[in-house]
Amino acid sequence: MTDKEIKNLIKLLANHKDQKLSLAKAFENFIDFSKANCRSQTIIYYQREWNYALTFFDSINIQFLDDIDLNIMIQMQLHFKRQKYSNNTINKFTEMVKMVYQFNAVNNFIDGNPIRDLKKLKKEIVETIIIPRKIKLEIFNWLNKLSNDNVFNLRDKIIIYLLNETGIRLNELVNLKTKNIDLETNTIHLDFTKTGVPRDVYFTNETKKYIELYLNKVEPNAFFFQNLVDHKPMQKVTVNKLLARIQRELGIEQSISAHKWRHSLATELMNSSIPLKEIQNVLGHTELNTTQKYLHSNQEKTKKDILNVLSLQEM
Repeated sequence: MTDKEIKNLIKLLANHKDQKLSLAKAFENFIDFSKANCRSQTIIYYQREWNYALTFFDSINIQFLDDIDLNIMIQMQLHFKRQKYSNNTINKFTEMVKMVYQFNAVNNFIDGNPIRDLKKLKKEIVETIIIPRKIKLEIFNWLNKLSNDNVFNLRDKIIIYLLNETGIRLNELVNLKTKNIDLETNTIHLDFTKTGVPRDVYFTNETKKYIELYLNKVEPNAFFFQNLVDHKPMQKVTVNKLLARIQRELGIEQSISAHKWRHSLATELMNSSIPLKEIQNVLGHTELNTTQKYLHSNQEKTKKDILNVLSLQEM
């Protein structure tokens, strides 16, 4: 959509301004504009967060945008607090409502924005959960017992190895293109990313071996991971089911979700003294602050470092 088309859309919508703007229409105005500027996954995120807020508004019979004021928003925050939602999650709901309100106010669908200055709740520091080395070894020992003659086994091995070595996001993994895997340099060029900025990630020769065996057994396809029955792109649920099966088979109690593998790689890279900027590039973080959260204390490493210093003092 061109700038001119966007302006025409806003003008068209403004000409149909209602005296009372319904919540449904307010969100429709916002989302129609966003579709021209945001990725499909962002739109899905907006819809999910808005639906959470909408459950509260429905519960107190709020139907129109201009019925929402600071008092109502504070009530919403308290409502979700009572339901044991974290401050960080409630802030997402709050920010979504503020974005919808601000868009409609700026584009004259409604007069004023009484919630513009609403403050967020205090951000909670969430501990970054990683997959311990011991559990990883159990998983790889289990994977290595699977026969390479079975193409499903090969696919499952590659999924786990790539999660471990690249820190790839789940949505990036299922959208991985065959043409972007360079077996000569052990490099994957990710052109479908959360941020929209392409980046390169790297894999070991062990993973390369499984990729070569896999490609010899499946027909080349635009998408590297595919449903091995109908050859359509693999869905995220396939990866989640694999991780759930591994967790069940090995009796692992903690989460080993795709994002936990990403946390684990980030922490390992950080503890290996790799420059922060390089880690940011590999993980595909837009802001350096996002990468810096992995500077959290690694208790085992801290203990080892301190004892090493103390042992030198004893000498």
